[in-house]
Amino acid sequence: MEVRLTYNPEFSERVQIRPDGFVSLPLLGEVHMAGETVEGLSQRLQKAYAPHLVQPQLTIQVRSYADRKVFVGGEVGRPGMLPLVNTKTVLEAIIEAGGMKESAKKGIVTVIRRNQRGEPAQFHVTLAAKSQNTPTAAAFQLEPLDVVVVAESGISKANRGIDQYIRRMMPILMTGGFTYLFGPSTGFAGK
Repeated sequence: MEVRLTYNPEFSERVQIRPDGFVSLPLLGEVHMAGETVEGLSQRLQKAYAPHLVQPQLTIQVRSYADRKVFVGGEVGRPGMLPLVNTKTVLEAIIEAGGMKESAKKGIVTVIRRNQRGEPAQFHVTLAAKSQNTPTAAAFQLEPLDVVVVAESGISKANRGIDQYIRRMMPILMTGGFTYLFGPSTGFAGK
């Protein structure tokens, strides 16, 4: 954020709130800023600058928000980080990440969120609507640093296993032909 002193621009600062919620400002030193509104913080800083400056009029402008992102992983088109600008539901995050792949488990996704003690907690969110209700994924609001995991379906896991351990290890092509992957060449080229 930027703290601009109108009549004393030499004390204006561009600062980032540290993880402990404090910033360092000229004349004031360490100031706690986390969890306050811009208006409330402006009033508090004007009072704090009053003993040091004749006219401590200031404006605060938020330049960017830290940790305003969510992560979507697993069986989606473009897994990765998404910005959390305003509010976003699980369903909106999945759609923004390219939608679900064919190999995705379509019924339930998992949201991992840190609780008050900092431990990860899991929430299972359904994608299917029950009768006339909207699916919970369309209403479940994401919070900063949430992780949405779209699992792989059971049939997709089985297909991958068959492909890795059976199809790729067989010398016979799946099109019905035989291949000479093993052993020396036959030497039938014109001799």
